[in-house]
Amino acid sequence: MSATHLVHAVPMDIPQPGARRGVRVTLHDAGVFRWPSSFIRRFRWFTGGGRPPPDHRATWILPDDLSSVPAGRRLIHAQLAEWHFPGDTDVAELLVDELVTNALRHAWGQPVLSLSLSDSVLRCAVADETSKVPHAQTPDSCEESGRGLQMVNMLASNWGVELTRTGKAVWFELRADQPAL
Repeated sequence: MSATHLVHAVPMDIPQPGARRGVRVTLHDAGVFRWPSSFIRRFRWFTGGGRPPPDHRATWILPDDLSSVPAGRRLIHAQLAEWHFPGDTDVAELLVDELVTNALRHAWGQPVLSLSLSDSVLRCAVADETSKVPHAQTPDSCEESGRGLQMVNMLASNWGVELTRTGKAVWFELRADQPAL
């Protein structure tokens, strides 16, 4: 015994007037859905070969001490090597170093380092438990600190701050095709 069900799906082409939306799916005796081959072909074309995108996400909770700074650099370096990131990993490590340092100096709680890679865009975020939004400073030429967010602004293709339930996350993005320094 087989049954046919109408499953709502995203139309893969321009719908014709009066056409029904959805894809017919057959439920076979074994209880397994079988998609029509026309749907599978369109799905593969739409997704670039039918392979699901690789899961390029990683998150680490770092200790609330200065050992987090080199640990963050090592974690980023190892993860980007594992993902075969074609972009400038040195810039990513430098900017993560800066964001982790800022979280340790100006916030409280354990920094949470998150990394994701999607469509050749690397996104790094460092979350902390302070809701105070950082801003770029303009330090005097003799001051030793205060240039971190200026550096993030110059080197990242995009950056910002998002408020979270528990504080904030400062993030930056690097494109794989971004020219190296």
